[in-house]
Amino acid sequence: DTPYTIIMMVVPREGANTWRFETSDGLDYPTNTNDADMGSFNPVSRMDLTVQADRRSPGSVIEVVLNVAAGASLIRELVVIAPPSFGFPPSGCGDMCTPGQPLGSTSRRTATIASPTQEPLTRLQGLRIQ
Repeated sequence: DTPYTIIMMVVPREGANTWRFETSDGLDYPTNTNDADMGSFNPVSRMDLTVQADRRSPGSVIEVVLNVAAGASLIRELVVIAPPSFGFPPSGCGDMCTPGQPLGSTSRRTATIASPTQEPLTRLQGLRIQ
């Protein structure tokens, strides 16, 4: 078996996407294809994020305000990764915010913002976390 590497640039369109992949040896017919039979997928849309935080002395609890412009995306949860040496209070980090596990070997702290009912997040402006 010969391993092959495929590198490609693609621009998905909004909504469901179905892609067809083919390999060719330069002759009339493809040597292999997925027949566009892999099912569709919904790519992530562009989202804009602004973060507001006041400067505080080291060791202080800092309130951070997040504003997310999600466009047409349906957001069920947001994972926030704190800067190095920052953390989230173990008792909770705000409305719908739950402290999480460290991020891999980086040990950076994470928190998840999600609805307790698992419904999509509808209010993405003025999210306050600590």
